[in-house]
Amino acid sequence: MSEVIDLPKKLDTSMAEGLSQRLKRARTGDLLIDGRRVQSLGTLCAQALVGAYKYANSNSQKIKILASEAMRDDLRLLGLSMLIEPETDLENGEME
Repeated sequence: MSEVIDLPKKLDTSMAEGLSQRLKRARTGDLLIDGRRVQSLGTLCAQALVGAYKYANSNSQKIKILASEAMRDDLRLLGLSMLIEPETDLENGEME
């Protein structure tokens, strides 16, 4: 069973340290990051997500990111959409 992390609407600099710590604690297995409510994603929080994505991939863990349109837009603006491919299937929050 995967761990689920629900992201808040706003992920700015003040949220980065807490998000980073949450993602590090979730390194024990598969991870589902639910960003369907995210309206604003800042650079430091995006870096934390990239770190979690890279860690999971290098340790044979599954990671799935459900992203709102705003979150996908922010990732594209930051040049990170190639590293994290947010899921477009917003109906299903299950790991494959």
